[in-house]
Amino acid sequence: MEGIDLSDVEKDCFNIFYLRCKSALSQYPDEKEMKFQKMSEDRIGTHKQVAWAWEEILKRLELDKRYDASWIESYKSMGT
Repeated sequence: MEGIDLSDVEKDCFNIFYLRCKSALSQYPDEKEMKFQKMSEDRIGTHKQVAWAWEEILKRLELDKRYDASWIESYKSMGT
């Protein structure tokens, strides 16, 4: 999270940002990423490090006072 400043982001936008990050992480790694990793011994398993780092970012976002799980569920139910 170093270098990312969300201090001026309003609650709704903050929660949408969280939702989009979580959604992207749920689709990672995709088939293309896995093929890329298999191209080199040095790359194999690197997706685990990336996923771990993003899980940590999501945990930090969840600690923010603007994070609202019920708002996110309501937003998701609107079909957006």
